[in-house]
Amino acid sequence: LPSDWEWPEPVKLKGSDDTTDIYGVVFRPPGFSPEQSYPVVDFSSPLRSIGSLPAGSFTNNVFLGYDYLVAAALATLGFVVVTIAGRGTPLRNKAFYTHHYGDRAFSSDLTDRMAGLRQLAESYPYMDLERVGMSVNENPISNGIYGSLLYSDFYKVTVIHCVHDPRFWEGTMSEALELSGSPTGLPKTPHPEDCVDSFSGKLLLIQGMGNLAPIQPTFLLVDALIKANKDVDMLCIPNEHHVVCTYGQRREWDYLVTHLLGA
Repeated sequence: LPSDWEWPEPVKLKGSDDTTDIYGVVFRPPGFSPEQSYPVVDFSSPLRSIGSLPAGSFTNNVFLGYDYLVAAALATLGFVVVTIAGRGTPLRNKAFYTHHYGDRAFSSDLTDRMAGLRQLAESYPYMDLERVGMSVNENPISNGIYGSLLYSDFYKVTVIHCVHDPRFWEGTMSEALELSGSPTGLPKTPHPEDCVDSFSGKLLLIQGMGNLAPIQPTFLLVDALIKANKDVDMLCIPNEHHVVCTYGQRREWDYLVTHLLGA
């Protein structure tokens, strides 16, 4: 390994209810110094349907180690990268898994993840919570876009590859009970295009235009942002499908470096 290699650190935190244990992994950049200040990236990967929080080194994880390796690559750019599995993700008890069941904005509860980041910043003051971004891959995570739209005072910069929406995707892949009404009687989070009024951050939407890439969620959202006179950046990639391609990955890194690192 390189001489300046930093092993990621598993952490145990409390959810936004101050009671529930939640877990995460912290990736620090090579050559890390606690005397410096680092912007933070929430690598938003945990899913409602699959436990994707890194559990081992390198490829010793689901998706051939994708979540571990991409988080480590982001850290190499100069960020402290944190991935947290909030309530609403699997491999825990039923109450944890069915937290806010039927409301897709609470899949891997965003308030849990923000609470976890605040706790980490208290222990690690080199984490600059005035410079927090979010990276969201093409997995049907459902709620990544809500971090940008509803909490742009916290998540200042967000990059999303292929916005997901269960209205235009297989219901088995994501939280879709809202389509027919939740049996829990919980209030429904509006669709992303209905959540643009409070948005004030930086947002890059990367969308493949191939025939296997549902484009409706991205275009509905961009149309709503335009009508609300909100700034948004968009990259459409011809002949690309529902994936994170190498060009899109490079453009994501450039965007985060530009707007979080100011470099």
